[in-house]
Amino acid sequence: MFQVPLLLAALAPGQEAAADLVLVDADIRTVESTEWYAGLEVVFRDVEYFIALSEDPARIDASCNTILEGPFDLDDLALVHLSPGHGARPGLPGEVIFERGDMAIIRIDGGTPAPAGMPGVRLVAPLRVITPGAQAAIPAVVDFDAMIDDMVAAVSEDSIMAVIRHFEDYGTRLCTSPEYDQAAEWVDTWFGLHWISSYQQQFYFYGDQMSNVIAEIPGRISPDSIYIICAHLDSITWPPEDTAPGADDNASGSAAVLEAARVMARYNFRYTVRFICFGAEEVGLVGSDYYAQTAFQAGDRILGVLNLDMILFAPAGYDTLWIPYDSQSEALAGAIEQAMAMYVPALDVVTEYDPSATYSDHSSFWSRGYPAVLGIEYAVDDNPYYHSEADTLSSYSGFWPFGTDCVRASVAALATLARPTGPSGIGDRGAASQSLLHVSPNPASGTIEITLDGMPGEAAECAIFGMDGRVVAGCPLTCGTPLELDVTLLPRGVYVVRWESASASGAARLVLID
Repeated sequence: MFQVPLLLAALAPGQEAAADLVLVDADIRTVESTEWYAGLEVVFRDVEYFIALSEDPARIDASCNTILEGPFDLDDLALVHLSPGHGARPGLPGEVIFERGDMAIIRIDGGTPAPAGMPGVRLVAPLRVITPGAQAAIPAVVDFDAMIDDMVAAVSEDSIMAVIRHFEDYGTRLCTSPEYDQAAEWVDTWFGLHWISSYQQQFYFYGDQMSNVIAEIPGRISPDSIYIICAHLDSITWPPEDTAPGADDNASGSAAVLEAARVMARYNFRYTVRFICFGAEEVGLVGSDYYAQTAFQAGDRILGVLNLDMILFAPAGYDTLWIPYDSQSEALAGAIEQAMAMYVPALDVVTEYDPSATYSDHSSFWSRGYPAVLGIEYAVDDNPYYHSEADTLSSYSGFWPFGTDCVRASVAALATLARPTGPSGIGDRGAASQSLLHVSPNPASGTIEITLDGMPGEAAECAIFGMDGRVVAGCPLTCGTPLELDVTLLPRGVYVVRWESASASGAARLVLID
């Protein structure tokens, strides 16, 4: 782990818009080359229309209608994503300026945060001007790679479940709560225990300090080119003070990020791979907006982003991972779909052009011109546990292995994009590449047997670390001689078993279950 200076989250400078807010009934892809389009600043895109700021609406053809005349403060406007099929429209937290389908634009008090987690509302987020982007050159997936196949095979359903349970056990991960800070610290420590450099990017949201957790495997050949897998760590219910276990939304996506890091840490890649757990997604994509803004200002070359948000709910006939993309992300979505089909053919994947799907953290990258996609359960709008105290792992027990397959497919896609170059040797020293620590059974609930092979007769020391970095058990080992250890009194969760001898060192993961 390493720390960076505290960053003040100037999320969006005050912007006095002299222009009018206009609605254009046209597919943005068909008008981007027209003369009048060059004078627009787009703030929202759908398949059949878009909304923009225009200083001269008269230049636009008859398909243009003024929604709000300028001048006005753009910071006073918010985008609301409604949950389709919710029934009667909920009372929105502000004056409705525009509404169509499951999207609305409202005017709120610029000094007051918009309510989050309201029934019938997916997300309330600030209205942003979208920076035009270009598609990155992403090669088609052609050749099968045994290293990627090994990473996919290493994904553990027990490990994923154990991490989700751990997050659920915080009771809530509301971004303004101490529990969120504890969860973020745990994630930071977890990366460190898996030999991946990480830090907490700190920011403020209406006076509350919180953080994103960022880790990376630096690229060996092109380190300045970056692929990202991300998810939001925070959770919410309505009202926000209630318990918010957030197993599906979004411990599932965060567990996927950690599992991807665990299995990919053993490899080197051509390009840099970043693993990010964002804070404050539920209150308006705040953490990802801040990260994307700072990355854009720093000139980061982000080639693609895979954002995972809710991957557990899969009722019969809807066990599908839905991947919406915008125009700049079409090549990325295609490559991801190809990789998922090659390595995890059991998972049904549907990619779809839908630039209106701006209700999760990938949208923050779209706004800065970066290619990004969302991976989400197809039946998300029918999930009865969404934003409720019933969003617990047990509620999704009948849908596995859908969640595991989503993680496997995500690992396959990310590794394919990042292009593995060979084993990294992470966690090993000296003769460790010829030595192997066996822990059995794993997962375990009582007694485990630890065996170190590869250096017959050599003495070694063994220690078991919790995810907070503390040693919870320790014992001497003799290579080739099994050792029994009682772990009955240790809490359920994920542990790291480390060993060290005079000539080598290494580690293995241990999952304890009830």
